Amino acid sequence: MGAMARHLCGGEVLVGAFGETYRDVFLPAGDSVLSNTERLRQSNVGHATNAWLSLQALRQRKQKVDRVLIFSDMQCYDSSQGNASLAAQWQAYRREVNRDALLYSVDLSGYGTLQFPPQAPGVVFLAGWSERVLDIIPAYETRADILAQIASTY
Repeated sequence: MGAMARHLCGGEVLVGAFGETYRDVFLPAGDSVLSNTERLRQSNVGHATNAWLSLQALRQRKQKVDRVLIFSDMQCYDSSQGNASLAAQWQAYRREVNRDALLYSVDLSGYGTLQFPPQAPGVVFLAGWSERVLDIIPAYETRADILAQIASTY
């Protein structure tokens, strides 16, 4: 998903891979989705679901970003048996680095779980996947009537 988001978004994009560890993965804008997918595959971050490490990395670097997109089955947990959580890291990031940042949590599975409280500040919940999900982001951020836009476009 990161390779596709990089390919579709344009502008400055930071893509990261998480597992047992976290690593930024440079995906050249002009490369194909397949070659960028291979870069992600070779990131060697392990096979756990420690998505919170990505937000921790942004916090530690005090790296200000406008938005974070997380593509997940909503089953991200702390495999180190600690009590780190994606939601806690996001709250800390907004408090310490950028209170105006938005996080888009894209549910790819539909298990009926969330990784953030339903009213979490700065979190937008989306479910399902198509490349059109990325079209929702600018509409949401400009406060356009998203339902009217979807109805007229699709």
